[in-house]
Amino acid sequence: MRSRRPSLRLASVSLALFAPMLTATVAGAQPSTDGAAVPADASATSAPAAGKPTAGPADSKPNAPTEVDLKEARIRYDRGLELYKEGEFALAVIEFERAYAIVPDYRVLYNIGQVRIQLSQYARARRVLEQYLADGGDQIAEERKKSVRADLEMLAMRTGTLEIETNVEGADILVDDVLVGRSPITEPLLLDAGEHRVQVRKGGYSPHLEQLSLAGRDAKRLTIELEKLPEATVAPIIVEKQVIARDSDRSTWLWATWSATGAFAVGAAITGGFGIKAAGELEELRSSSTTRSELDSQQRRTRTLLTVADVLGAAAVVSGAAALYITLSGSDEEAPSEGAPPPARVGFKVTPSFVGLEGAYF
Repeated sequence: MRSRRPSLRLASVSLALFAPMLTATVAGAQPSTDGAAVPADASATSAPAAGKPTAGPADSKPNAPTEVDLKEARIRYDRGLELYKEGEFALAVIEFERAYAIVPDYRVLYNIGQVRIQLSQYARARRVLEQYLADGGDQIAEERKKSVRADLEMLAMRTGTLEIETNVEGADILVDDVLVGRSPITEPLLLDAGEHRVQVRKGGYSPHLEQLSLAGRDAKRLTIELEKLPEATVAPIIVEKQVIARDSDRSTWLWATWSATGAFAVGAAITGGFGIKAAGELEELRSSSTTRSELDSQQRRTRTLLTVADVLGAAAVVSGAAALYITLSGSDEEAPSEGAPPPARVGFKVTPSFVGLEGAYF
């Protein structure tokens, strides 16, 4: 079993990009007291003359590192080594990665991969060490390649892959509350073996949460169907009536107002049912371990449905009152005399933001 103690060897490595000299982490030895150390492999022994850096992956890039970049990279690299010797692996790997971001030399990837192993972050270590072999190529000594391949074989038994498919494009995909991409994700995700939480979410759809267990060398596929949320909008309904003393017009007005009352009442009942269901789901989410964003999304959905139900209920009350008034008042208006101005046009309008009467007067 691999030790979790800081037992990796510190050997002298000439990294031209970190000029003049840097020390790299290699398995099996301790640094000497005078600051020098024994080289670990052939890839680390050929030191270029000061001021004459050899060509490498970073040298071919159009933007060469400045003196300021080189200085900061070396400071962070040395700090990473000190933190590693103190057993502060989580802090050490941050410094190594920062040094690599400033001056990307493939040899630093080896250190990053080894520290990720110490942190039991096997998927991340595997990706870094695979990149180390790919970027280093023939510049890496055979002995080191053999060691890294053995590490990768060990890491393969501690990692697995997961393919995630969903019916909606552009949905956020989170693994253990970390955004890993948006659908469709064409490449399988490399994950540590163990328990994972997979969440898929997009506006206008109910979020989906899935728990799964991944064993070493597993290659799983997960298909998730998102359900579209019900529309929360209400089309405006306008009922117009000419105020004239005719029994046929009064009957039409009665029919329209009572029909609107029934439609509003049914709409309020249906939307209210959805709102009550959403409120129950919100309570279940609050009692379970879930993310803040998922709770906020469910809360907004519940509030919208209940608000629409209240508006429709109020519209049903107003429309019912108008229908009852017309029913009980009868028709005792006089027909307009010949030559009189056109009658007023009165309308009853309901939208999600307005309930009331509107009219036009001539």
